[in-house]
Amino acid sequence: MEPREPQRFASEEAAAAPDRVLVLTADVGPTADPTARALADSDLSVRVVHEIGELRGELERGAGALFVAAATLSPAQLKSLLTGLAEEPSMERLPVFVVGNGERRHKVVEALAALDNVTLLETPPSERTLIAAARAALRERQRQAYVGQLLGRIEEAEEREERLLAAIGHELRNPLGVIATALSLMRRLEGDDGPTARYRRMIERQVETLTTKIDEMIDPDRTPAGSEHQREWPPPSRRDGGRRRDAPSARAADGTPLLVVEDNDDARSALVELLELWGYRVWGAGTGEEGAELASQFDPDIALVDLDLPGIDGYEVARRLRQARANRLIIAMSGYGQPQDRERSFASGFDRHLVKPVDPRRLARLLEKPRTAQGAA
Repeated sequence: MEPREPQRFASEEAAAAPDRVLVLTADVGPTADPTARALADSDLSVRVVHEIGELRGELERGAGALFVAAATLSPAQLKSLLTGLAEEPSMERLPVFVVGNGERRHKVVEALAALDNVTLLETPPSERTLIAAARAALRERQRQAYVGQLLGRIEEAEEREERLLAAIGHELRNPLGVIATALSLMRRLEGDDGPTARYRRMIERQVETLTTKIDEMIDPDRTPAGSEHQREWPPPSRRDGGRRRDAPSARAADGTPLLVVEDNDDARSALVELLELWGYRVWGAGTGEEGAELASQFDPDIALVDLDLPGIDGYEVARRLRQARANRLIIAMSGYGQPQDRERSFASGFDRHLVKPVDPRRLARLLEKPRTAQGAA
């Protein structure tokens, strides 16, 4: 019974798999070697090579299988083959058939022992055996190409999903940040016993719930104890002598210049007002250029900078602020909080990376502390 034709896949990926068979032999002429002659007589695409340099070039162009006529190689060629194959990345999954008997074949096999894609064919293999082996190798290469494409598509889909979730989280965290700051202002101005205090606490709890859900959606493996979003909005809140402590002391905040760079008008105005109530001297900027200009004029001790800004982004703002003054505290505010986002912000000169919505009490405690070593807040 004749060997079956190579399996055909309906996918374009499998059709693109290399289908050439390479034969390495020292015999001169395209059909001088029995292995090359037998394969060339079939309907397979066969390329006979005689030197390792030529083999490497053919491997770069793609191949479905390699047949090595070990018995025809000289000691110098054998040494070159062993060195070349050991260093050739494209050999990692290529089916290799070592044809021949004797010491030289065993040396080739010994050198290729680390590869799991080597098959031994005793001399003289029949023409049918050679063709069947070549076709089986081509089918395997087709499968490898097909599976590789599927894995690549899965990886791309996962990356798109991560980017989509991060973008959704960013868009949701921005308005939540405005609400959180506004609630803190209401609490500061009204106190805990005002007529709307009960309703304000309801909103605080819902903001907390939404923030937690966003965190779980973006990073489900993050543990609460290690999360940046360990919230403290709902009671019981800390009190000092009967007064709520949700802001720096007047002594700590008095006279400290602070810059807020945020392109969302509501978020910027609410945060500026809250910081002013805490006793800071605050300037607000809606663009990166404006923030850098204000910093050069007023030399703020602390800068709160949104990362996603029109014009120059928050990373460039941080680089300029850090270059102008090394010892100022620069805090990133962002709807993105993945490890790569924090690493990028720290590399740009930020000392802390806060994920929106920023807990006002957490921010208050951070502003009270002197600047320490860089790290995630």
